[in-house]
Amino acid sequence: MEDQSKYSLTTLRDHLDEWYEDALHEFHSHNQGDLDEFRDLIKPFATDWFNIIIGSTSIDLDQWSSQFVNFCIGKRFTSDHLLLLFRSFRTAFQQLLVKKVEMNILSSKQAFELIIDVASRWEELFENVCRQYMSFQVQTIELTRKEMYAVSIPLVPVWKGVAVLPIIGDLDDERSTYLQNQTLNRATELSLTCIVIDLSGINSINTWFAQNLSNLIQALRLLGIKVVLSGMRPELSQTIVRLGIRFKNICTYLTLEQALQSIEPAKLDENRYNLKEDRHQDK
Repeated sequence: MEDQSKYSLTTLRDHLDEWYEDALHEFHSHNQGDLDEFRDLIKPFATDWFNIIIGSTSIDLDQWSSQFVNFCIGKRFTSDHLLLLFRSFRTAFQQLLVKKVEMNILSSKQAFELIIDVASRWEELFENVCRQYMSFQVQTIELTRKEMYAVSIPLVPVWKGVAVLPIIGDLDDERSTYLQNQTLNRATELSLTCIVIDLSGINSINTWFAQNLSNLIQALRLLGIKVVLSGMRPELSQTIVRLGIRFKNICTYLTLEQALQSIEPAKLDENRYNLKEDRHQDK
């Protein structure tokens, strides 16, 4: 039986090219996309897959799976394409065994034993590829999230020592931490002395939002940076009063333009700025 098994594997390896063509045909029969331009590029991975399945190679599965997923992603294959390609490999392999049985090259018993033998390798290889692909997706989502944060939290210099920080959307705990770290670092780099925090981009304010905003303001003050609030629309101010939220000693303005007009460069020190006392100041 052992010699017959070795003979069976040798026979299958001799028909690798036939299997590969059948796998591509199987793929095309279920998908309108064309893999012809990638035929030669995919074949090395397909060859490794075939040898892994029949147990005739010592290729590291994690390394192969990572390289295969990176290749598919680099060629802009979707997850559906990747899964269909794997199913096509497997279907073509099963069809190859059926052909060999019909040609009396393999017995039904040998084909059955081969299917059982390779089943665990099929599953292991498939799980490895799925894990690598999911890992890439998680990293992509995390990178996208950070990029969205960076775009939604721009610190815009307007004059020497003065910048505007427009806040868009809600400030949850994670975004608040990111906002505070990025703002403090950027403010230090720009040697800011005054920051206008513009709230025009938020629809509502709650106690949690106000607390995170208050923490940011306190952190900026510890750096010696003065803070002005703009975009304080009537509905926001009403909510702030109703919630009992207080921004002590902070000048607030209806519009960003009004806030910027209140800041005038001090004549004796171009790096410092005075804030005009405003009737909107919270006593």
